[in-house]
Amino acid sequence: MILTATLGSIELPLASVQNIPPLVWQTTFVPGGRGDVPRAGRIIAPDVRTIPLDIIVEAESDEDTGDLDAFISAVNLALSTQNTLVLENDEGETAAFYTYPSDPLPVPVNDLYRHGLTYRETMQVRVQPYAYGALDTISEADLETPGSVDLSGMTGEYPAALTVEVGPGTAMADMHSIWLALCADESWAGYVVEATAVTGWDDEVADAGLGVNLVRFAAADPADTGTVDVSDFPGSSYLVLARVKVTAGGSLVISHEYGNDVTETLDHYQWVSLGEVVLPTRKVRGAGTTTLSLTADATTQAAYCHRLAFLPLRWGFCRYHDEDSSSADISALRVEWEDIYVDDVVDYENILGGGLKCLGGQLIVLTEEAAGTALHQHADVDVTYNPRRNWLG
Repeated sequence: MILTATLGSIELPLASVQNIPPLVWQTTFVPGGRGDVPRAGRIIAPDVRTIPLDIIVEAESDEDTGDLDAFISAVNLALSTQNTLVLENDEGETAAFYTYPSDPLPVPVNDLYRHGLTYRETMQVRVQPYAYGALDTISEADLETPGSVDLSGMTGEYPAALTVEVGPGTAMADMHSIWLALCADESWAGYVVEATAVTGWDDEVADAGLGVNLVRFAAADPADTGTVDVSDFPGSSYLVLARVKVTAGGSLVISHEYGNDVTETLDHYQWVSLGEVVLPTRKVRGAGTTTLSLTADATTQAAYCHRLAFLPLRWGFCRYHDEDSSSADISALRVEWEDIYVDDVVDYENILGGGLKCLGGQLIVLTEEAAGTALHQHADVDVTYNPRRNWLG
C-alpha cells in the first residue's frame, strides 16, 4: 500500500495510486546471427511510463483558498520540468522515478474547492521507465589487491550505474596506478596468474623484498616463451598486464602472441600493459586446452616478472595511470559514470574507460604504489548505487 508521494520537495495529498503499468518488454530481431539467422533480443518499450496519482483537493470554509491556489501552481510548476517522484509504501520501501516535463498542466484548477467542497484529481505523471530504490553501498575495507569486491548482493532487477571510490588502505602510502574491471562471474579468480605458474618460464628465483619466488629472464639467455591456460576464462576482450622490473641499465621486451612488443626499463615493480586480446582464443571440445603464449627477452641486464593480470573489458572498465611519470601518486579515485575524479579533479589525460554499470558479479581491483616494492597493496573500496527495479520489491 502506497502511503506517501513526494514530487520534488512537495508532499502530495494522496488519495490512492492506481495500477502502475509495468515495464514493457518486447522481442526484437537484429541482424548478425549465425547463418544469417537474426538474433532475438529484448528491449524496453516504450521509454516512458505514466503513473496515475489520485490526489485530494479540499478547503474548509475558514481556509484561505489562496493557499490552495499556490499549492496547485507549485505542483504544476514541479511537473513542468524534469523532477523526481518518490513513492513510499507501508513497509518503508521507497521508489524514485525521474519525471518528464508535462504538457498540458496535469492539475487543472477546479472551482469546487473554492466553495468548501472536496474533489479528487487524477494526475498523469510521465516518468522514465525505471524505479530507483534508496542508495545502497557495498564496502570493502583494506582490500588486498589484486583482489575483487563481491557485488552478488546487489539489489534490484536491472543493471545500475555504479559510483566507485578507491583510497589507500593499511600501509599503502600512495596509489600510482589503479585498474577497475567488472566481471559477470563473481566466482572467477583467474584474473591473476603468478609468473611461476606460466608453463615454460622455468628460471624461478627468490625475491627477498617481496618474500616470494618469481621468474627471472637472464640477459644471456634467448627469449623465453611461456603459455597460460585460458580455457576457463569468461568470453571477453581482456587487457593483459605484467608486473615486472628490470635491473638498472637493462631493458625487457615482453609481449603476448597477438600483441606488439613492449619495452620496459623501470628498476622497480610496476604493472605494464601488454595490450588487448580476446579470450579464450578458441573453444575446444573434450580434454583439450586453450592457451595464450607470452614472450619475454631481457637485454644487457636481468629482468623479473612477478605476476600477470587479465582484466575483462566486456562488462565495464576504468583505469588511472600516469604513463609519463614513474613516481606520480594520488590519494583518491572516484568514478561517477563518465566522470573520473583524481583527487577531486577530472583528469582527462591519464584516465581510460568509465561508465561502470552492473547487477551482481564482481569488481576486480588492481593498484600499485609508486615505489613498487610491496608484494600486495591494500585499498579501501566503496561501491554505491541506486537499485533499478520495475517497482517496489
